[in-house]
Amino acid sequence: MAAVTVNLAQPGLLVSLPGILIVAVVAGRLLGVRRSVVANLVSGLVGWLCGVALSEVIARGQVNPVLRDRSN
Repeated sequence: MAAVTVNLAQPGLLVSLPGILIVAVVAGRLLGVRRSVVANLVSGLVGWLCGVALSEVIARGQVNPVLRDRSN
């Protein structure tokens, strides 16, 4: 398996992280999960990192990888 390198300094990724962490905490509270806020934040962070890595793997599998970067 090839190593996946992701530039986490992309503006879209940096904007999405706080939103994901807020959703993780709010969803945990609404569902009545009895975990600390820190555990919910860690859970949200792990989920966000897995989602970013998975999207990078999928994007690298495209025939024309230039289309995956809108900044070019």
